[in-house]
Amino acid sequence: MKRINLPSKISLKHFLRRFLNTLAFVNLSIRMKFLLFSAGTLFWLVATSAVGFFMISSLGSEMVKLGNVINPEQKVLNSVSRKLRGADIEIHKMVLAVDTREINDAYVRAKMNLKDCRLFLVTLKTGGLIIDYSRTTDETYDEYSVAPLSFDSKRIEIENILKNIELMDDLAPEIIKIKAE
Repeated sequence: MKRINLPSKISLKHFLRRFLNTLAFVNLSIRMKFLLFSAGTLFWLVATSAVGFFMISSLGSEMVKLGNVINPEQKVLNSVSRKLRGADIEIHKMVLAVDTREINDAYVRAKMNLKDCRLFLVTLKTGGLIIDYSRTTDETYDEYSVAPLSFDSKRIEIENILKNIELMDDLAPEIIKIKAE
């Protein structure tokens, strides 16, 4: 058996110098320097590409999740806005109308629009299925699901809007009373 002679004491200074020389490509052939440089470059290229790919894919999935929450909420609020405009127009028609039948018809349409607004906002707050339709044409505009609101600040805003709708709903009978006098 062949014995390998190892130095009895390897100095730390000698070891560090040899290690740094290897890292700095000192005392290596040109071929070995190019191979080590290419391997290092390839390693960092793959590492940064993997990190970039992971970040882009995770960001993309988060954007999809965010879009699935924001778009339905936006649709609900657009529908509520449209229904509130319709109720406002009907209340305005009640003020301008002279005939009792016209006043009652406008009152019923305003009440239905406000009822739809309340239903949409409660569904937005608790989550569920929204079926957006027109009562005048019996046409369905859109059908979609909304997730329950996760932020208390949004819930408070919805509650404030619901209170204002109640005030608007209480205004319509007052107009009928005034018109009846």
